[in-house]
Amino acid sequence: MVAWSKAWQLPLSPHKTSFMRLTAGSSVSPTHVYKIEGAEISAVTSVKDLGFVYTNKLDFSEHIKIRCKLVMLRTFQIFKALSVKSKHILLKAYKTYVRPIVESSATVFNPTKMKDIYSIERVQNNFTRKLLARVGGFLYSRIPRASIRNKYLGLSSLEPRRRVFDVCLVHKILHSSVSEGPKNFFRMGRSRTRAVFTISLLCVLFFFAGLHCTFITFAFCKRNKLILILILILWVIQLNFPLLKVTLTQIS
Repeated sequence: MVAWSKAWQLPLSPHKTSFMRLTAGSSVSPTHVYKIEGAEISAVTSVKDLGFVYTNKLDFSEHIKIRCKLVMLRTFQIFKALSVKSKHILLKAYKTYVRPIVESSATVFNPTKMKDIYSIERVQNNFTRKLLARVGGFLYSRIPRASIRNKYLGLSSLEPRRRVFDVCLVHKILHSSVSEGPKNFFRMGRSRTRAVFTISLLCVLFFFAGLHCTFITFAFCKRNKLILILILILWVIQLNFPLLKVTLTQIS
């Protein structure tokens, strides 16, 4: 890295440079000491890169926390700036200025922890509660629960929406609509337990140092598997394999 910076005349500042060791264990102490021009660079346990905050365990909880705080502030600003009582205008403001903040690049940080899922869901619950208080004149103690509010306003829960985003990305990967081709995530192989011409479609899960909360592992959870099987079958049919049966095997 130092040689590259010198070759391209982009000097590195040791005091502004840090490194993070990815690990699934409880120990965060680095195994090596790294130096630039003789100056030791510091080790960190979390970093912000390309707008995402994550830890050395690839945990995006802090990123979700930051996003949710920003959304709560944006909700306050909308209800302060707009004095209208139109449900349609307020919903349009929510879908335009609030919801995209927690759904942008959701396939990267889609949470698996229930506390993070609830934190994101509170974003929509907070807005719909304020909306009914503004439009219907409800007292906060008499406002219906979140599921009833969502049904009345024609909104779906945010968690199923993120699952749809995951499925859509799998579809794009299989059809080479993104830079990463399907060979980096899936492979074809003969089944060891089925007929001779049976082809097993294997979902290759990447486990790095025991880290399994990645997009592929989460996208292939039981809740998405039925939809994904249909997508994968259509993909295999397009490959013109002489299939008698297609099976989806999850490597765990």
